[in-house]
Amino acid sequence: MARGREAAAGFGDKAGVMLELIDISKVHRGGNRSVDTVTLRLETGLLGLLGPNGAGKSSLMRIAVLAGGRLRAHGTAGELLRTVNGRVWEATVPPERAAALQARHLVGRTARTQEGVRLRLLAPEPPTAEARPVRPDLEDVYLAVVEQAGLDRAGAR
Repeated sequence: MARGREAAAGFGDKAGVMLELIDISKVHRGGNRSVDTVTLRLETGLLGLLGPNGAGKSSLMRIAVLAGGRLRAHGTAGELLRTVNGRVWEATVPPERAAALQARHLVGRTARTQEGVRLRLLAPEPPTAEARPVRPDLEDVYLAVVEQAGLDRAGAR
């Protein structure tokens, strides 16, 4: 439910602007506000709405991933997360093996640890013997959508 001065949403009506929300609020039954007069302007490019749990992302809007001036995916956070469920893995490997894994799989995050390089990967099957399944997040969805659309992470063809 949008409330505020004059809550409005535009979609691609200004050059370079993909989506513009003005003074959007969400008030739940009982009066709790999860979003309070947010104004947001999304310009052309690859975009996803990310933030910590409880930040009001899902309440602000149904998640939309825009790339190359086109809507690539939309739905609730839960719907989008289900699209990558069972395809997100984490593995810690020696540094000399990390580059080969990055060349063969989508890699969302990397971190150096004392044990080696920890990689978060998207793959239909475990990418290594060390890989363990992990719970997907919206960054994983973003990565999968970009790959499916044939775009690089910056949104260029």
